[in-house]
Amino acid sequence: PPPPRFFSVSLLPPSLQVLSASDSAIVVQISSSGAAATGSVDVFLANGASYSNLTFSFGPEGTILTVTPTQGRAGTLVTIEGLLLLSYGANVSVTVGGFTAAVLEANDTRVLVEITAGTGAVLDVSVVANTGGSVNSSAQFSYVPDGSIGSVDPPSGQAGTRVTI
Repeated sequence: PPPPRFFSVSLLPPSLQVLSASDSAIVVQISSSGAAATGSVDVFLANGASYSNLTFSFGPEGTILTVTPTQGRAGTLVTIEGLLLLSYGANVSVTVGGFTAAVLEANDTRVLVEITAGTGAVLDVSVVANTGGSVNSSAQFSYVPDGSIGSVDPPSGQAGTRVTI
């Protein structure tokens, strides 16, 4: 809970949630989007004092445009293309169907990952930045389970032998 001296924070039009507050820092999370804007950061204290000497720029949310290829199994390299994929951060983590994918490269318009695991279903893709911002897209990738060989017939042969697998 915030210290008794703390009252509220205003940060442009988007609504926000106070995650923590101390005498030296207040951590908030933007909880709804609004139009892109730049404005002041206002902190109001219970004693009536207020502070607003800094600005914050609120930008649009990112978008996933394509996921290529659209299906694969563990080890498949997948390219996610879009806009603002870093969500104003420096790096990202990616999940495909809730399974963590290995991020090989990332910038604001392209993220290259290696699929590490999955289930045989159409899966959502989520790119989460170190800022906490995320870009999500539903039903973008189908995980194909590894195949298996059920039998080899005949089990041995010589040159010219036809083998059914």
